[in-house]
Amino acid sequence: MTTPVLTKKQQRHSLSAKKGPVKGLRNILAQPNSNFWPVINVNQYTELTKNLNTILPSIKQTSNRISKHVLKNLSKEDRTLARREMLEAASPKPDILKFMIMGINVVTRALEKDNVCCVLLDANVEPPLIIKHIVTMAVNKKIPVLLLPILKIVTLEKMGFTAAAFALKVAYKYFITLK
Repeated sequence: MTTPVLTKKQQRHSLSAKKGPVKGLRNILAQPNSNFWPVINVNQYTELTKNLNTILPSIKQTSNRISKHVLKNLSKEDRTLARREMLEAASPKPDILKFMIMGINVVTRALEKDNVCCVLLDANVEPPLIIKHIVTMAVNKKIPVLLLPILKIVTLEKMGFTAAAFALKVAYKYFITLK
């Protein structure tokens, strides 16, 4: 069986001849605008960390679990009583937690709903693309936003876990003015 020979015109229109760079493809991450990154000065670290330490309560996460080896020796009713007693003995959450939002996804949702009065972000997030949308949204909505290189360190010391995004709800602004 012989292979058919294509003419020059047929070769130009064949799929194998259409190799080369694809025209019209652009990098999705390219933007015409320059980035606005309001990073705080080193001189203001001490004042801001002092304020964060007074505002952020000690929210150390406590374990609300009873170990399995203790539970397996108890009856079903005793287990429920033990769990109930442990929850009652746990310290109540501070009132300020009602006004705080922590986490990139939660802050993004709150910005979309206009429930935020100010935003603090960690400046050392890798890749910065993760928090870029929060900065853009906050600037577009005229909400104060500030990037701190030490936010993760302060939240780790005060709360026991790191938070790359931190915001105060709109209700907190009114709570401060009432006091």
